[in-house]
Formats: sequence, structure tokens, C-alpha cells
Amino acid sequence: MRVEYTKGERASRELIMLQRQSSEAAAGRKMKVMLIFPPDWFPSEPYLSLPSLTAVLRQAGHQVVQKDINLEMWDWYFSEDFLRKVLRRVPQQLDRLRKLAKKRELEDWEQDLQLQLCEVSRQRIDELIKKAEKAKSIIRGEIFYEIDQ
Repeated sequence: MRVEYTKGERASRELIMLQRQSSEAAAGRKMKVMLIFPPDWFPSEPYLSLPSLTAVLRQAGHQVVQKDINLEMWDWYFSEDFLRKVLRRVPQQLDRLRKLAKKRELEDWEQDLQLQLCEVSRQRIDELIKKAEKAKSIIRGEIFYEIDQ
């Protein structure tokens, strides 16, 4: 039931009953539902409410699609394409920090960032790409379940 308040007026009994009738009429309809898990969550700690909600909705006869945008984000962050984009932006960021340092003293976090950016090289990115691809293949494969590996 959804109560609408228009221009600060109180909801009338008629309005409440109208909303109830329309929601009861729609109760028998089966729907297509997409549940989206948003980004910026730890991939090692799955968010279990979406699978639970999916099960309940499917049991009620609804068609449900789950979309894990969080997983797609992490997959993209550790892709060759994204890491190469990061590498291309390093000189721009270092230049920005150099210009900023001429205007004022850099804060501690800016100095730390500058040092980290100086360590980024093509070889380092290539190494990260190889490690990331290997890690993703382990997580997606049967080897993930082998404790000795």
C-alpha cells in the first residue's frame, strides 16, 4: 500500500482504499524482476540477501534475473584494458602533483600517492596483469577448491 501526500494534505480514507484496491488487483500478476547488486563491496564477502530474495520471488512464480555489478566492477578493475588505462594516466597524475607542489606543500596522502605513482612502470603493470588473470582463473575454476594450491 502506498499513501500519497499531495501538497501537505492528509491522506483521505478514500485515497487509502483506492491504493489498496489497485495493489490487490496487481497481486495476482507475475512480474519480471532484475535484482542488481551494486558495486564497491568486498568480493570475498558475498551479499546473500539477493539470492534469498531471488528464491522467494521465483517460488512465488516471478521471473528473476540477478545482476552482480560488483563482480563485474572487480573483474574490470583487474582487466588488462583497465590496468593499461591506469598506466596511461600515471604521467598526468604525476604532472598534476608536481604543479600542486609548486603552489603549496603536498599533504601526506598526496606525497604517498606521488611515491606510489613513481613506482608504476610498464613492467609492473604487465606483472599485475599476469597475476590478476591467474588469480581470476583460479577463482573461476576447480583449482579454487584445492586447499594445497
